[in-house]
Amino acid sequence: MSAQVSIFIGEDAELSASVHLKRSGAARSWVHVNGFEAAVWGSPAALRRFARAVVAAADSGEARERGSVPSPVVGKAA
Repeated sequence: MSAQVSIFIGEDAELSASVHLKRSGAARSWVHVNGFEAAVWGSPAALRRFARAVVAAADSGEARERGSVPSPVVGKAA
């Protein structure tokens, strides 16, 4: 499954996190934007991988503002 959605996160956006357990006991972690306007959810491992991609994108944006041009590369899940 893939996703095609864009969400603008303003510097003043309210971000919160929660965890829900499935009947199987598997955790599903959530990050909510401005209450329930938008959310990202998945397994803890999937959200860690997503977080690495978000940090890489932020670092790349800051580097471009400074004049260097690195390209963030985040691999697919194994």
